Amino acid sequence: MAFEIMDSIRKAEAAADKLRLDAQRQGRDIVQASEEAAAADERGADKEIREQYNKALEERRGQVNQMIEGSQKQHSASREAAYQQALSRVPQAAKYIVERVLNDGHR
Repeated sequence: MAFEIMDSIRKAEAAADKLRLDAQRQGRDIVQASEEAAAADERGADKEIREQYNKALEERRGQVNQMIEGSQKQHSASREAAYQQALSRVPQAAKYIVERVLNDGHR
């Protein structure tokens, strides 16, 4: 009877060791799966942040391009107005120069 008790204790210890090893393996598997999931989430978050950054950058680039185009159009219109004003004064300037040469040409 003592041998049977000792045998059942050994079997119980072996079963306990097996349960402990299985629990450790399952724990390692859970930790590994959690780490992999966290890494995948981190990669996904990084990708999303990069996409948001690129989208914001493109939007801002478009805004700046619109500002530049508007400024160019405004400056172009201003230059054209100055050019037209200068052209309208050419005959008056020529007349003034001719008068000065004719009146004061002997000096």
